[in-house]
Order: sequence, then C-alpha cells, then structure tokens
Amino acid sequence: MKKIIAVLLVFFYMSILKISAQTIEGKISVNGNAIASASVNLLKAKDSSLVKAVLSNDSGYYAIPVHQPSQYLVQVQAIGYETFYSKPFTYNNSKETMAPIELLEKKQDMNSVTVSTQKPFIQQQIDKTIVNIANSVTAVGSNVWEVLDKVPGVIVDNSNNAISLQGKSGVMIYIDGKPTYLSGDQLSNLLKGMDANNIQNIEVMTHPPAQYDAAGNAGIINIVTKKSKVKGLNGSLTAGYGQGRFPRQNYNGNINYRNGKVNVYGNLGFSKAKNWNSNTITRDFAATSSEPAITSAQNAYNKNKWEDYSYKLGVDYYLDTVNTLGISVNGDINPNRGNGSNSTYFSSLSKLDSVATTTNPSIGRWTSITYDLNYKHDFKKEASYIMADFAYSKFNNRYNEDYNTYKYDVSCNLLQNDGLNPIIRKGNLPSLIEIKTGKIDYVLPLSGKSKLSAGWKSSFVRSDNNAQYFNLINDIWQTDLGVTNHFLYKENINAGYLNFNKEFAKNWSIQLGLRGEQTVSKGYQYINDSTVKRNYFQLFPTAYIQKKVGENNTYGLTYNRRIMRPDYEDLNPFLYYLDPYVYQQGNPFLQPQIANSVEISYSYKSLLVTSLNYTHTSKVIGDLLKQNDATRVTFQTKDNLGTTDNINLSVALNLPVTKWWTSNNSINAWRNIIDGMYLDEPIKFRKNTISYNATNTFTLPKGFKAEISGFYHSPLIWGLFDIHSQYQVNFGLQKNILKDNATIKVNVNDIFRTNRSSVDILYGNINATAYNRWDSRRLNISFTWRFKKGTFKSRNHEGSASDEEQNRIKSK
Repeated sequence: MKKIIAVLLVFFYMSILKISAQTIEGKISVNGNAIASASVNLLKAKDSSLVKAVLSNDSGYYAIPVHQPSQYLVQVQAIGYETFYSKPFTYNNSKETMAPIELLEKKQDMNSVTVSTQKPFIQQQIDKTIVNIANSVTAVGSNVWEVLDKVPGVIVDNSNNAISLQGKSGVMIYIDGKPTYLSGDQLSNLLKGMDANNIQNIEVMTHPPAQYDAAGNAGIINIVTKKSKVKGLNGSLTAGYGQGRFPRQNYNGNINYRNGKVNVYGNLGFSKAKNWNSNTITRDFAATSSEPAITSAQNAYNKNKWEDYSYKLGVDYYLDTVNTLGISVNGDINPNRGNGSNSTYFSSLSKLDSVATTTNPSIGRWTSITYDLNYKHDFKKEASYIMADFAYSKFNNRYNEDYNTYKYDVSCNLLQNDGLNPIIRKGNLPSLIEIKTGKIDYVLPLSGKSKLSAGWKSSFVRSDNNAQYFNLINDIWQTDLGVTNHFLYKENINAGYLNFNKEFAKNWSIQLGLRGEQTVSKGYQYINDSTVKRNYFQLFPTAYIQKKVGENNTYGLTYNRRIMRPDYEDLNPFLYYLDPYVYQQGNPFLQPQIANSVEISYSYKSLLVTSLNYTHTSKVIGDLLKQNDATRVTFQTKDNLGTTDNINLSVALNLPVTKWWTSNNSINAWRNIIDGMYLDEPIKFRKNTISYNATNTFTLPKGFKAEISGFYHSPLIWGLFDIHSQYQVNFGLQKNILKDNATIKVNVNDIFRTNRSSVDILYGNINATAYNRWDSRRLNISFTWRFKKGTFKSRNHEGSASDEEQNRIKSK
C-alpha cells in the first residue's frame, strides 16, 4: 500500500512544480480600457476545436494553461463586441505572451427589430460559473461527462466515476434545475449517454442559491438543456461487459427526432448482473446475572442476481418561439433474486458454546414510473421567463424472503431449551410510494446589473408499507405478531423563495437569498394505533460576497443554511432480518438535521482552487447499534445523535505535467467533532482525516489514451462507526474508431484488490467489529456507436419536479 500511495503523491508534487509554467497569456482592451470577464478560448488551428477556456480578469489579463505543443489560435468573445480571432501560431511548450488584443464594438443594424449577441463561452457570476456549451465546437463528438472536464474548478475521476468541485466530493448533479440524486456508475452512465450537443450551458455552484431545494450540503452542477430548432435525428447504441468473480452485461439505445414543432425522444436500456459480498461480524456480550460473557463470530455470504429494464419516452411541442409544452414518462422494472447463508458461533470462556446457521433465499420485483408535464414561457425581456413543472411518481416494491435458522450445541444436536428451534420464518414485505410534485419559477432581470427571482414548490408523498411475517409451527403458518406491522407515512412540503443579486463597481458582487420550507408529516402504525406528527417551518438564508483582485486572484465569502430530512425507509419501524440475532429497524421519531456553513475561498489563474470551510450540524442523523446482552440480539437503526462540527481544508490542482501527461489532483483534510448523549452516556468522538484523489491521463501514439487513477483516505468516523483507511488503484485504455463515430474502452477497477471495509463500533455496551468484501476488482469493456442524420440540436429530458423526494427512496 505504501508504494502505491507514494506513486500517487509523486504525481501530485510533480504537478505542483508545474503550476507557473506552460501558459499562453496576454491582455484585452477597448480604446485603452481593460475588458474584464471576456471569454478567452484556445482553439486548435487545424479544426478550431476547443482546448481550454478562461476568463480575463479586471485588468483584462488572461493566462491559458497548455497541455502540449501544437498549432493554435486564440478566440475572444465579449458581449457587445465583435468576436476576435488571432492568427494561427505554433506553441513550443514554453511561456507565450500574445500581442495586446483590441476588441471592436459590434455594429448594430438600426433597421432590425431586435439586436442579439452571442454569449461568451464562460461567464463568472457571484454564486456560479456559467459555461455556455450551445453553438460551441466543444459539443461536437463529445458527451456531457467529457465536457465537464473542461469546466473550470471541476475534476472528473473516470476510474471511480466521481466528480469533485473545488476539491470537494459530494457534488449534486442537476438537470434543468432538478436534482438527479445519482452517483457513481449511475451518474456516469447518465451523463455519458447525454450528447453535449443537447446542452445550452453548465452552471457550477459551490453554495446553491435559494431557488434550489434546501436539502443537501454539497455544491451543485446544473446542466441546462436546450430546445431543438431544426429537423434532425441522432442517437447511440452501447454494449458493455464486465467480469469480476461473476459477469455482468449492459445494453442501451437512445434516439431523438425533431420534425417541425414536435420533438420525440426515447431510451431503452437493459442490464444483467450477479453480485456477491461477504461479512464477518464479531460481537461481545457482557455477563448477566444468569449468563457469563459471550462472544459471537458471524460469517455471512450473499449472492444476488438482478435484471434492470429501463425506458423513457417523451414529446415536446413548440407552440411558438417563446412557449414550449412537454410531456414524458420514464421508469424501471427490476426483478431480483438473492440467496444468503450465515453461521454464528457463540463462545464463552474461550470455548464454543453453540452454533446457529441461517439460510435466507429471497425474490423481489421493484418497479417505478414517473409522468412529467412541463411548460416554459420566455418573455421579450432578455433572460426573463416563467417555468412550471408537475410530476407524478409511483414506486412499487414486492419482496418476499424466507429465514430458516437451526441452533445446535457443540455436538451438533438441536438445542432443546432455546425457544423455537428450528425457526422457519417467511416474510411478505410490499411497499408502495406515491409522490405528487409541482413547482413554478419566475426570473426578472432588473436595471443596474441586478436580477430578482422567485418561486414556489409543493410536494405530497404517501408511503404505505405492510410487513407480514409468519412462523411455521406444527406445520401451520402462524402470524408473528411481534414483528408484523403496517406503517403509513404522509408528508407535504411547501416551499417559497426570493433571490436577489447585483454587480458593483471595482469587481465587487453580492447575492442574497431566502427560502422558507414548511413540512407537515404524519406517520401511523396500525398494529398499535400510534401516530407521530410533525409540523415545522424553517428559513434557509444564503449570502455571497466576491471580490476579484489583481490579474489572477479571486476571493469569496459565503454562508448558507441547509436541511437533511430522513429517508422514507429510515422512518419505517419495520424489522429487516439478517438472522434472529441481527436485524435493521427504522425510527419514526427521527428529526431532520440542520447545517450552518461558512466558507472562504481563493483561486489563482483557475489552476489552483483552495477553500476553508466550517460547518455546524445539529440533530445529526447517524447510524448506531443497540444490543441486548441477555438475548444476544443486536440491531442497527438511526437516531439524532447530537451535534457535529466539521472543519475542512481543500486544495485542488488541474495541471499538465508534460505535453503527454495531465494530472488532476485533490487533497482534503478535515476534523470531525461529535458531541451528544446516547444510551444515557455522553458521546465524544474526535477524528482527523485526510483524503487524496488523483487521475492521470496519458496521450499515447495512434489515438490511444491511457489513465491511471486512485484514491486513499485515512481512518474516519461515520456517525458512531470508526471506519479504517481505504485505497484503490485503477487503470483504463480507450480508442475512437470508425472515424470517431465509435469508441472502445477497457478498464480494470481496483487492480490490486485492496478496497474493502473494516469498521469498529465501541460505545456503551457495544463492542463489535465488521469486515466486508465485495466484487471490487472487475475488468470492463464497452463499445459505443453514435449515429446522426441532419443537424440536430435538442434538449435532454432527464429529471422531474419530484427528483428531490425520489432521492429519499431506497430500493431493495
């Protein structure tokens, strides 16, 4: 492990040595006056494809990092001025100072009714950076995942299918202002399936403004799609195969066709896999008045098979140039089967006392469907619009499982005085969730470089869970009244917001926002006629101040307040068994946690981004264990533990090391402080953690690209769980073929099979350890073919008004 970490650190430190080298720089002015925030784009001379884009600062200065020697030209765009193109020149891997660029004012045709200008490629605002993808050569032949790598401050980790923003993980991806709440493979598959030609712009927000849901604590990347304006057809077909201990395969096809005012789009996907995981759990039980101290060692092995059929179909109708009406339906069908087995060994005074074996076959079917209706009207005033979106989602889970447990003494005879033995139990666990959501947003630009926005959102959720357990006693199935339960949860959230921003002289800018959310919920248990009601209103302010200083420096100060509500399943008091001694249970009394965060940030030349963040979270929702020493039963649940204070320092570098080697690096160091009371005992946890991520891309001869990536994190705390360090190294290779209309990719995840989970839990009467392995090392190969006919510009149709609520749903 030390050798692998050393290699990754060498990549990082060699990148630091390159921070001041390999740039093309210059100044932009008009009649001797510097032009700030002009979009400066470095293009390849042979085909005008985009290499890198930056913004000029308040002195009109720009500096573009360059990866390799080649023939280039510089393009400059600024609102109100003619686009400037330099003459082609040769860059020889050294600092290049361009001649001063003098822009010309754009001439206006006085006979025209309106005058329009093309937006620059990059625009910097107080709470976000906007990258205008529409009509850019960046979109040609690329997908959204690849385009994100060119966005300032964003690092794309292709091996781990992760995205970081200014060195921070946990970025939330939005599409058209609606959260996707996807991560890892699901997120990368979504973005890799989106053609960049469909994108209008990309907004990067480190602290989301008030119009976004207050849920979540990370930054946001909002992908804004565009409307189709001309006829055309495009699509893609993808096939993939992966091999770990067991194989997996996936197939996907999408198509989009525009004819006149109607745009029809669709997607079909199929995947099939077999997975495994193993768990070793050791627990200590204190002595009681009638029993000595006991130690249990549990070994579990689970295999599951699943298939997934996904579909999407939609129609957009362009009423005229300013009004658009859209309707769509999308869903999933996921049949699955599982087969688990585990053995638990109970020992006393270092001698084996008894053994319990459990087999756990299961079968399930998860289905989901979402209907979405949306409307947008663009007003005559530039950038002014009103948008409405209404969605209905239904999630149906049918899940049946069996538990067959046999308890033996040391002579392998069934225990006679240990309750029901054997325990032959079956469970029928249906779940139905319905979500109805509507939202409306209005944006009004004001005079003096200011803007006002306002909106409203309401959601209605109904979650119905009816768990039925039966025990086989004397050859008769009898209802297990101790664990059978019926739980109905209803929730209504109403939210409204106001947001105001303004730019001042001398490169100062501010933004102030306020969002109010009212939550009304009711959880009802039929089995004992008990009800838990909540009705609360919360305000979530946001504030931003930004100042640009000198040629290369930008300083920022932000504050926000956010909320994290419990997932629907975490509120469900049902019991989900691993065996009679270990189970999981929800908590209907959970309350939402509240986080207040303040951050100062600094960036240099868009190459180095640093930030120092402090976050205080109250009523922290955390995982914990409860244990009955007499019955030897342990169960996992969630509770509000107390408060957490987090101090985080992040550093991100995105630099060329040589002409053929590009290294993306991020380091985060943080300290977590957890204080509270649990099981009538004070909780005091302190932990310092450091994490490092690196992705190194190598441009090879004959059009090949190779990538080596990896991550490491030192021990950390997650709630009351103490998690050991983890690390992983990956390798990938890709090549475009068939005149760049197809791509073949091969990669190996976790080459050295080092990624595993090891956890210690030590508090109160709990003394337990858990060790988990899974199919982390896997060879993957994929082939993608892209086709198109005609010029096609379209908007993507992912997401709905109910995406925030859907994120709180967990599927089996």
